[in-house]
Amino acid sequence: MKLVNTKTGIELKVGDFVGTFRGEKMMLTGWAEPRHPGSSGRIYVVPVDFPLEYFPGVIDAAFVKEDA
Repeated sequence: MKLVNTKTGIELKVGDFVGTFRGEKMMLTGWAEPRHPGSSGRIYVVPVDFPLEYFPGVIDAAFVKEDA
């Protein structure tokens, strides 16, 4: 799976800077892919000095299966 911005379709990578729906700027440090069909997975970001965990929708992102 890959993580993509749902508004632009651009693939997100560790180290990318992203913005939340609240206008907060953060750096993407990693993620946990969805574990079951009803899950959106989790993303890990660093706002300033400490890591936080959010649902991917907070940064307008979603996990999509890669084409084989």
